[in-house]
Amino acid sequence: MWKDLDLEAMDAEENSYSGPRSREDVEEIVVMARLEMWNRDLPCGAPALRKRLDEHYHLRPLPSARTIGRILKRNELVNW
Repeated sequence: MWKDLDLEAMDAEENSYSGPRSREDVEEIVVMARLEMWNRDLPCGAPALRKRLDEHYHLRPLPSARTIGRILKRNELVNW
């Protein structure tokens, strides 16, 4: 039974494009991804975070690194 499941297809379907998201949704996703990367001790600057959003969250349209930086600053998640 389990061996018959196509896990790659299920993952692709689960992460498929679901249409435009509100600004609040995008901000929440950015914050959660940033916290996830911080907790795993991964680089979590805007460029690294943008790459993570593209590869793992399939966020479309993908916010620019500058927009991500503004979101992080607005939520007091910058280390400077």
